[in-house]
Amino acid sequence: MAVDEEGCLWVALWGAGAVRRYHPDGRLLHTLTVPAPHPTSVCLHPDDHRLYVTTARYGVKNPTAASGAVLSVPVPVRGTAACSWRRPRPATAA
Repeated sequence: MAVDEEGCLWVALWGAGAVRRYHPDGRLLHTLTVPAPHPTSVCLHPDDHRLYVTTARYGVKNPTAASGAVLSVPVPVRGTAACSWRRPRPATAA
């Protein structure tokens, strides 16, 4: 899953050959068909209008030429910058 600059959620649909974009209120805004039956994950570039979609090939019964590839698709929005989830270090006594 990825969140764009408008707060919308992008989700890869395993087995459906598609990525969907949902409004923050849950409404489906767009379905993007991809040329592989099993998209696995998505990533939106924060400085460019690009969606990257990873796809599966290993164990896929009927792979396409795009199965196992990372796809790059132009989209009308940018992603958000990544956040650091590193746990803060405990304070040390001086």
